[in-house]
Amino acid sequence: MSIATEVPEHIQEAAERWQERHSTYWSGRSLLLSWINDHGPIKLADGRLCGFQPDGNAWDAEGVKEVMPSLIKSGDVTFHGTQEQVERLLSIALEEIPDIIFEVKLAVDATAANAVIRAGGPAAELLLPHRVAKNKLGVR
Repeated sequence: MSIATEVPEHIQEAAERWQERHSTYWSGRSLLLSWINDHGPIKLADGRLCGFQPDGNAWDAEGVKEVMPSLIKSGDVTFHGTQEQVERLLSIALEEIPDIIFEVKLAVDATAANAVIRAGGPAAELLLPHRVAKNKLGVR
């Protein structure tokens, strides 16, 4: 990677501002997220609100699995144990180590799930409670 030696002044200024603010960005973001979660949006001097903005939907995969298992497109399994237990598990069947703790993470086919919701009817009624709104920090 080459480093630019001749940078326009406005670009250099932007890089300097980024460097100055980057170190405080994450701590400031964390502080805002916590406050807004507990107390609600913050009114800014110009009248806009700093708060959670809609950012699509997430899905409760366990709930979707119960009401419409065909919408589960994949799953991940994570095993928690000593390195020896995990290595042994990879070489033999799970029933050989019944006390190992494991976790299964499911992935919902969001496109298909949203199509079911849009179509309406009894299937959508079953699925709708398992759709969870996502939010992001923003100003409006």
